[in-house]
Amino acid sequence: MTATLWGIHGGRDGSADPLFREKSLLALGWTALGDLSQLEADRGAFRAALVEAYPETLAGAVPVEAGVLFRFVHEMAIGDLVAYPSREDRCIHLFEVKGPYQYDATAGAEFPHRRPAKLVKSLPRGNFSQPALNEIGAAITLFKIKTNAAEFLTKLADQSLDISKPIAADLEPETSSSGPDFSESTQDFVIGRLGLHLKGHPFAHFVGHLLNLLGYRTQISPPGRDGGIDILVHNDPLGMQGAVMKVQVKSSEAQVGEKDLRDLTGLLHEDERGLFVTLGTYNLDARKVARGPKGIRLIDGPELVNLICEHYDQIDHRYRSLLPLRRIWVPDLPGNTGE
Repeated sequence: MTATLWGIHGGRDGSADPLFREKSLLALGWTALGDLSQLEADRGAFRAALVEAYPETLAGAVPVEAGVLFRFVHEMAIGDLVAYPSREDRCIHLFEVKGPYQYDATAGAEFPHRRPAKLVKSLPRGNFSQPALNEIGAAITLFKIKTNAAEFLTKLADQSLDISKPIAADLEPETSSSGPDFSESTQDFVIGRLGLHLKGHPFAHFVGHLLNLLGYRTQISPPGRDGGIDILVHNDPLGMQGAVMKVQVKSSEAQVGEKDLRDLTGLLHEDERGLFVTLGTYNLDARKVARGPKGIRLIDGPELVNLICEHYDQIDHRYRSLLPLRRIWVPDLPGNTGE
């Protein structure tokens, strides 16, 4: 018996993430289509229903989107494996499909098409090669992982998971380009380079440089014991006026938790502000602390990459040589979003 390794995305902006990671449900949008189990098990029937429900869909996108829905309902089998790249925590989560297609008829359900699943294992994106990340970043909502299947299975293997079953070959030609999501690829590249080449104290210097470009005056703490503060930030050039902002940085992709935020909060005196910058992400408890009375500003890996891109032309040449980037424009086609 063979299993299929799928890749899936959690909505255009990752809004299905709670369903995936908290409810153990794989889910798709396309709310206007209704219960897909009522359609004839034929791709043509799915295309016709899609055109009727979404007449504005581009002709070239119809077979792609209809194919995604058909595969989710009729081709994805119990026991198949599904790799989900979460935007929320920048991890690749491996699920095992545990049940057949279900339709949530609840009014207002944003992702009504669902499959029960079991979370098997999760790993940071940095554990995977760039080709594997490019494949999982395919610009289509649901797809078969082929080229890098062995890498995903090896790195995500768990003792509770039987990976002795061979992965099924997919002889059907692709109906759409499955090129990478360029925003995800850029994030992976920049975060990976910063974590590798600016680990530890050099990362504080880089963050300080970026804050200088934003108009702040910075003072970098010396290496060694710094009392938990990596950078002192002032609004005025000489640091003589206004409130002080204390900055802590982490050059790791590990998720930042509540303790780190409470440690920073304890170092803030009256009228002082806090900023935490990490290459990783923040868990929910950390975000709750940040929203507390001290109001700590959080910058995670993806937001840091956005700031770098916005100010790239101003960044010092030594950092630009470390992060060689160029601006590109790509089509924003409805067929590539998959709701």
